[in-house]
Amino acid sequence: MAEWRDTIRAAKAVVHQTMRVRACYLLPGVATGRRIWVRPRYRRADAGPDGQGVALIHDTAMRVLFDRLEVSMPARLARVLIGETEAYQVEQSLPPYLGFIEADVTRLTESQAAALWASALPEDFLDG
Repeated sequence: MAEWRDTIRAAKAVVHQTMRVRACYLLPGVATGRRIWVRPRYRRADAGPDGQGVALIHDTAMRVLFDRLEVSMPARLARVLIGETEAYQVEQSLPPYLGFIEADVTRLTESQAAALWASALPEDFLDG
């Protein structure tokens, strides 16, 4: 009966492989991060009157998906650097689901991201 989980896990792996981006995962209190692959994802929630199909409230939250093979459980307040001016702080992680972990994140300012980019990248980050 668990075959459906294997099917979904394989499909999620294909999506993650296709849409992943290289990132630097930096634990709190650690000077140098490590290279991983993540999938940034916007989580969208709409609320409005029933039957009208138009949202009165639109909320978009940023989340980052981690592969459990790389990060067993994202640490609270860990940093995820995606680019020179794009970095996020992990606020909370959802329970693992079919090999992946989704974490709510908060975007850091461009200056905070740039400072981390200049100091925390591992030496092999920009290599192939």
